[in-house]
Amino acid sequence: MGDRFEIGSEIESHAAYLGHWVELLKESTKVLFQVLGEARQAADLICPEPTQEPAEVTAG
Repeated sequence: MGDRFEIGSEIESHAAYLGHWVELLKESTKVLFQVLGEARQAADLICPEPTQEPAEVTAG
């Protein structure tokens, strides 16, 4: 989403952020799938991906 909105992020905070996730994943790998699903839902709600219209089929 940061890329879609072109808002960037502070690179200095990445290590602490990832360190937190490493600790959570050591406790349970299931948390990753739960959080990824929730993040996808939030991203789709805030800024849905554009959908492509299906191609028309013509008799030929």
